[in-house]
Amino acid sequence: MRSVQSGVALAAVLGGLMAVCGCSGISSTVPLGKPVSVDQAKGLAGVWLGPEGDPIYVHHLGENRLKLAVIDWDSAKSKHRVEQLDCLVTQDDDQMYVNLLSGPEAGQFMPCSFARIATSEGDQLLVAAPRIETFAEAVADGLIAGKVTHDDRGTQVALTPEGSQFDDFVTPSKAASQFTIEKPLVLRRIKRSEDKQK
Repeated sequence: MRSVQSGVALAAVLGGLMAVCGCSGISSTVPLGKPVSVDQAKGLAGVWLGPEGDPIYVHHLGENRLKLAVIDWDSAKSKHRVEQLDCLVTQDDDQMYVNLLSGPEAGQFMPCSFARIATSEGDQLLVAAPRIETFAEAVADGLIAGKVTHDDRGTQVALTPEGSQFDDFVTPSKAASQFTIEKPLVLRRIKRSEDKQK
């Protein structure tokens, strides 16, 4: 499936979310957390190596928004193709998150749209995907508004958080049960972005 493969490549920029979540997915009508500062978002810009060693380009668009891009080979057309995706970098309780947008003007987010991120020594980024079963249970228990469905792709969780439900539910003290922090995806930066670049 080309759409899934593209999602894997792009999500790998800040989490390899589709790869970690498999065929199941999470979507949300609102981002998790509040916007980080411009300096925090800008600090993630540069060129990173994804889980398969492919370069991933991250450009700061302004405020807490980043543009992610990977170059893929289109064998049918015998040429390279650029895959791009925007994301919002947010924070809650001093913990950073990334929220992947489904398109420049979209109001919703792509499946498996958010992840917990943390910087590490050696210019590495540790990314933990959400545990789908945990958020499915939260919807069933009424802790977060949404809908859970099961099909041949797996479990699909469509969150429609009301008020502060999303931020109230996700907390660092429960990170192990809410995100795959025991086996994060590790991205390594090989080039930092220059502030003069636009």
